[in-house]
Formats: sequence, structure tokens, C-alpha cells
Amino acid sequence: MAPTGKTCRMNPGNRSLVRILLLLLVLLASAGCREHRERQEPASGQAEAWDENHLFEARQGELIRMTIISRYNPRAMVEHYQPMLDYLATHTPYRFKLVLSRDYTDAVNKICNGDVAIASLGGMTFHEAEERCGVKPLVRPLSDRGDPYYRSVFVVRDDSPLQSVDELVGRSLALASPHSTSGALVPIHMLWKRGIMLKDLSSYSFTNHHDRVAKSVLSGEYDAGALKDVVARDYMKYGLRIIGVSDPIPGVPIVAGPACPDSLAMLMRSVLVNMDPDDPDLAGTIQDWDPEFRHGFALTSSGDYDVLTRMLHDLESAGYTPGDWR
Repeated sequence: MAPTGKTCRMNPGNRSLVRILLLLLVLLASAGCREHRERQEPASGQAEAWDENHLFEARQGELIRMTIISRYNPRAMVEHYQPMLDYLATHTPYRFKLVLSRDYTDAVNKICNGDVAIASLGGMTFHEAEERCGVKPLVRPLSDRGDPYYRSVFVVRDDSPLQSVDELVGRSLALASPHSTSGALVPIHMLWKRGIMLKDLSSYSFTNHHDRVAKSVLSGEYDAGALKDVVARDYMKYGLRIIGVSDPIPGVPIVAGPACPDSLAMLMRSVLVNMDPDDPDLAGTIQDWDPEFRHGFALTSSGDYDVLTRMLHDLESAGYTPGDWR
């Protein structure tokens, strides 16, 4: 149809109605946007709480790797220590994995290289790791007497004629790892205080594990052995007899390595120190732990282990060098 040249005009009444409708649409749209923003962007206080919860949930289940010096054979290590790691997993927002070490030196390497965040070391290996990479001691276990100490003991078979450490001259001796506190440093120091050097024995050997010391004495392979008291007591029912006991040794430290955040170190310390071994609800849990860890934990510090440094200095002054037994 050809244009007529006329313009279509809206009457004033209709124009007013359109303006009202447009205004209503704008208001409705604006309200919808505000509602959407309120759902997506909580108030500032709520936003902070949400962020904290989100971060907490994000780190739940994070895997923490922990190693323990090879006090036993690999199978026994898992049996003795995995239950404690399971306990830590139920009382923290983390999962824990036991990383086995080939020997004591490997445990120091793992904590210092950052392969693990946490480690249970001995006094000597703590000294080595502290000098090398600045590990920090968190806690040490309590004994069944309730004090944070243990002992090194000399053992023989029940049918052995030996009655004291002084009678070991000319006899064979089984030791644990050359890096062990109770299975090397302390017994060698005990012998030295009695005027007995390693060269005065008929022979000596390092078996690497405390349980191997006990078994090698029971089998008759060695006349005597030196090992941790808690392990020796487990084997006394099979025919071991104790002939010498050391002075108290500070309990084995659980340490935080360079890869361990301060928050995790503080949490580990809190959980273990606040564990009550007398709580009847824990009886079924801790009975599967290593005997050394069943009686609770105490806070510890680097200075607690100075006594072991003095033993090292004593032996060095007597002519030993670390290479003589390590």
C-alpha cells in the first residue's frame, strides 16, 4: 500500500499508560537484580564466614606424610604406628600416611628434604636433623611411669652366666642402628664409663632394628644385646634377662620438618598432649599403638636432648669418632 503521508499519533491517555507500564517493568527488573545479588553476595560478615568454612572444607582430607625411624621390621612398623596415625586423622581435618624409611639416615633425609612433614625420630637422629635442617621438636612420649623418659638396657639369655655389664669384656654384643640412641650411643657410653671400649669386646655388630637385637640374643648368635627397654620387656617372656639399665633418656621426639606449616605443628602438639590415656573411651583405640606411645605425650624442646650431645662429646674425648660406630 502506498504511503498516505499521514503520521500515526498516540493520544495523551495512551501515552500515560505506556509510561506507567515501563516504570513498573524497570522496578521489577531492579528488584530481581538486587535479589540475585543478595543470593550471590552475602553481607560482609557472612562472606568472611563463608570463606573460612570453604577453606576449612578445602583442606579437609589433605594428605600429611609422616615417617618414623625404622625401629622394627617394615611389617611391625605398620602394625605399631598406623593406628596412631588413624587416631590423628579422626581428630584433625587431615589424612595421615605412614612413609616407611629404609634406615635411620633415610628418615633424616626424608624430613629434611621435605618428603614428609612430620617424623618420629630418636635423640641422635633428632640431633642430626636439627643441625642439618632445623627440625622442631613438638612432643615426646610418656613412659608407663608417667615421666617423659625411657632407658637403654643390656640383655642376655636366661641361661647365660653373665650377670652384669662389667662381664662383657671378651664377649659378643648386638646393637641396634649405629644412629640409635638407646641401641648404640647410650650403651657405648655406659661401657665407656666402666672402662670398656668396643675393641675390648670379642665382636659387635649393628642389626639395625631393636627387635633384631632381641632375636639375635635369644638365638645365641650374640652373648648380649643393647636395646630400648620397652622392646626388651616384650621379649622377656621368650627368655631374655636384663643385666644393665641406663640412666633416664629423654623420650623420642615427634618433630616438624621444613615442609610442616606452623598451623599443622600446633595442631599435632595440641591433639597429642591432650590425649588422655586413662580415658576409658580410648582403651580400645590405643591398645594397638606402639607400647612407647600408649601412655600419652608431653611438650618438649631442643634443650631436653643436650644430655645426648654431652655423651657424644664424652666419647669423642675418649678417642671415639662418629665413624667408629656410625
